[in-house]
Amino acid sequence: MDAPWIIHRAKLRQPRRGDGLVLRPRLTSSLDRALRVPLTLVTAPAGFGKTTLLAEWTATHPTPIAWLAADLTDRDLTQFVVDVVAAIETVVPGIGELMLALLQRPHPVPAAEVGASLADELLDLEHEVVLVIDDFHLADSADVELFLGGLLPLLPPTFHLVLATRTDPTLPLARLRVQGHVNELRAAELRFDEAETRALLALAGLADVDPALVTTLLDQTEGWVALLRLAALVMPAVSEPERLAEGVTRNQHLMNFLAEEVLTKQSVDVQDFLLHTAIVDRIRAPLADALLDYSPPEGSGALLARLARENFPLEPTGDEPGWFRYHPLFHSLLRHQLGIRGTPSELAALHGRAGAWFAANDHVADALRHLLAAGDTKGAARLVEDHAHLALNRDDWTALADWLRLLPQDVIHDRPALLLATAYVAFRSGRAVPMRTILAEVETLLARPGVDAVAAEAMRGEIDALTVAPILPIEQDPTGALALARRAIARVPPDRRLPYGFAQACVGLALQATGETNAAVRWLTDTAEREAERIDAGTIRVLQVLMWLHRQAGNIDQCVAAAQHLLALGQRHDLAVSTGWAHVWLAWIAYEADDLDAAIDHYLAILADHRRVHFTCHVDALTGLTLAYQGKGMHFEADNTLQRLREIILGTDALEYLPALHTFEARLALLRGRPQDAIRWLSAPAVGIDSSLLHEPEHALMTRINVLLAEGSPESLAMASRAVDALRARAEASHHRASLPKIQAQAALVLQAQGQGDAAVTELRCSLQSAATMGLRRTYLDLGSAIVPLLQRLTGEPVIGGSVQQLLSTLGGTRGVGDQGSTPPAANQPPTMADVLTEREAEVLAGLVRRLSYQEIAAELFISLNTVKSHAANIYRKLDVPNRRQALLKAHVLGWSAQP
Repeated sequence: MDAPWIIHRAKLRQPRRGDGLVLRPRLTSSLDRALRVPLTLVTAPAGFGKTTLLAEWTATHPTPIAWLAADLTDRDLTQFVVDVVAAIETVVPGIGELMLALLQRPHPVPAAEVGASLADELLDLEHEVVLVIDDFHLADSADVELFLGGLLPLLPPTFHLVLATRTDPTLPLARLRVQGHVNELRAAELRFDEAETRALLALAGLADVDPALVTTLLDQTEGWVALLRLAALVMPAVSEPERLAEGVTRNQHLMNFLAEEVLTKQSVDVQDFLLHTAIVDRIRAPLADALLDYSPPEGSGALLARLARENFPLEPTGDEPGWFRYHPLFHSLLRHQLGIRGTPSELAALHGRAGAWFAANDHVADALRHLLAAGDTKGAARLVEDHAHLALNRDDWTALADWLRLLPQDVIHDRPALLLATAYVAFRSGRAVPMRTILAEVETLLARPGVDAVAAEAMRGEIDALTVAPILPIEQDPTGALALARRAIARVPPDRRLPYGFAQACVGLALQATGETNAAVRWLTDTAEREAERIDAGTIRVLQVLMWLHRQAGNIDQCVAAAQHLLALGQRHDLAVSTGWAHVWLAWIAYEADDLDAAIDHYLAILADHRRVHFTCHVDALTGLTLAYQGKGMHFEADNTLQRLREIILGTDALEYLPALHTFEARLALLRGRPQDAIRWLSAPAVGIDSSLLHEPEHALMTRINVLLAEGSPESLAMASRAVDALRARAEASHHRASLPKIQAQAALVLQAQGQGDAAVTELRCSLQSAATMGLRRTYLDLGSAIVPLLQRLTGEPVIGGSVQQLLSTLGGTRGVGDQGSTPPAANQPPTMADVLTEREAEVLAGLVRRLSYQEIAAELFISLNTVKSHAANIYRKLDVPNRRQALLKAHVLGWSAQP
């Protein structure tokens, strides 16, 4: 396959059948059923012989079988798809041409649709093909699961997928299981039976083992293949083989005996080294020295290197040189033996040593686990307190959240610094309501007697900073917010960079909100220049708010410049939160300028790193992306994105975002010309002026105004008029110039609906004059045909006539723009098939509708297979869809019949 991605051919090579293989016909016959179903799962823990079994089956089966040995790089969807297609190409040359084109699209296609596209290409298989993906658990990720979820239901009967994995994949298997379309081999089937155990022992030269011992081995190992193999290797070297039976009859676990036999083959120093270092998940020489009372004679580093060279169950791990890990099976044996030999106090001391070393070397998560295992809860709490602001300074709030989850809740709620850290996590994860509750609880703790006065004053400054950081308090009371932000600056130590940056930034926003724009810009600029040598989450917050300030003031060019500077700094210093907000504002500016492709690019950049950005930023990216797709007429992509938005809100229990989600759904219904769906939303509790920020692309109250306009009763229009007045008053009081054009446009629509045409024209004129300097277009395009009559009355005006003509031209030719319930103009009617497709493409589409394969379409139309694929690619490109299924859905929506 000619692709720009790296393909490691070793991953596509089927493993060789080794010597001393125990044949397992009962299982290979079960695998033969893979050719009767789309999916076969071979699921069991490590050491159950999954790879060996599949190698035995593939070596003797006549069906063409492709092999992919998955690794961690395959968690990336693109790499996984490229590897899957490369594997299939080893048995079906030429497959994957459309997939390659799909992966090279400028805008990523949803993972499920990529899977459906591959299924579409596989329809042309002329013979049975099996794809085995070994170690699938290494590739298991949300995107990979979505890809397979799109692939499996649409697979042709000639293609079969076999997944070997240690854990059950979270695939949508319920329907496939009900339909009998899943073949499963699990640990219960993979365990060795008595005959297989005898065969294994015989291969190890133990053909005459006592039957009672075989039974005991099976009972103790429960048929675990790796343990049986290890027993078979150890038993010939045991000086007194009867001890094995004796140990088992005394109810000692076989794993203990095997660990002891393996350990006794090593010197005393090495045994001591192995046992002590087994307390940690990974080991390197300095850590080993910290865990031992003395270093081994050859040195810890040399010993680790020698053991790795001698094929001991030890291997390098991680990106940093010098780190090793024991094989999981051997590691579990060592830990079990350590638990037997060491007293609880000795184990606690060992955990304490590990915790101290990890803490001293800034491996906070590892340190916490060991300190807590050592019973040092206070030490663990102090460690989080010491590192909380260091993590916040580098925008790594997710690490802080992970640390806090390890601590007992009663400890957190008894220490104000830890509780304050949870407030930062609540803020970054978009939970403003819980944050306010937490801050009140911190205030209560600080009021207790005995609290250090200096520390309490600093934390009260952080509370001040967090109180104004959500920005809504600045819109509600600019003067009060300004005083609170200035008090925070006086209280917060400058080395607590994030709250200090919050306070500095909020002074700038509050100054702008009180009408002192120039003073606000000077304040933020001076602050940024003072901190220019020190780029962190605090400094960059000032630059972030400078961007917000220019947007609030309507200075769009300056907003763009600030956002681009912020983006460059955030990417250079890996400050994900600020990088996300830079993308949000650049996307909003592009969307308003009707540059929907640029907006989509920025939103997708946020989603690529969504786990580290502010939760609200993640939500804004999904809502903005939905609108951009809607504006391009890409309804399927818009629906998929909206569904993802619902899932993250419900899946993370971010229930305070549900009203905003329902408001957005009403907004989208209006854009799609479904006013009745939007009107039903009016029965929900009414949104108020404080329901959202004016900084948001559309305030919730603005959506309510448009829905009230669609309802159209005198009572609704009166409520819409009052809502417009409330929004205008808030925008003017907080000097939020950027929101005024949209508010004025809505006011014009309300006046028009109330029969006040001249007043409506005056409002719209003011709106357009302001919008012209800000480059706002979608503000009017998203209002659809409802705004057209008013625009037509302004076409002759010298100042705005040109921009009005452009808007009217776009409204007349843009699909996917709603009309607030009015009948769309004729120019907005969907295109016919002849408008979009050539005659031959229409014939190919007709074949796709009939579920013909590409080969069948080629035969019917007397053209080559490659020509059919080329036409199919053109159809998908013209309809802006990724695959056959979406093309058929879109053709149905457009009213196209199956005949050209």
